[in-house]
Amino acid sequence: MSVEVELRSAGLEVLGPAGEDTSPTVLEAISAVANIEVVPNARIPRKAENVRAEIHRMWVVWAHRIRMIAADGSFRVAGSMELGWFRVHLTPRTDISRMVCEYGGSECVARAAGGRQVCAAKGEEYDFWIVVKTVDRR
Repeated sequence: MSVEVELRSAGLEVLGPAGEDTSPTVLEAISAVANIEVVPNARIPRKAENVRAEIHRMWVVWAHRIRMIAADGSFRVAGSMELGWFRVHLTPRTDISRMVCEYGGSECVARAAGGRQVCAAKGEEYDFWIVVKTVDRR
């Protein structure tokens, strides 16, 4: 499945690749939210009622809290290490949980246009995590 199809299947409106908008890079962002020292900002127990809806809700809460989502609903989402960031918009159909695998693997890693704040949703052993980090250049 192509990255754009995957993003659309999560209900995002895909505006296209972000091009030269690479600060931080996808690798820097993923490294910031996926290392062993990461502590989640929010945990959603796997056994929670409406767990998928709660993953999406909490991701949106944290993304707005760090002002990652622009007034027009746009932000950047990681396509892949090779493809970089994609420009996307939230829609009424968006469900970030569709981008999160049950155990590891696929996760939603996003950031503001031109921003260093990253907000991720990911699956862990007992919980789903929402992780917010500021990515500094190395």
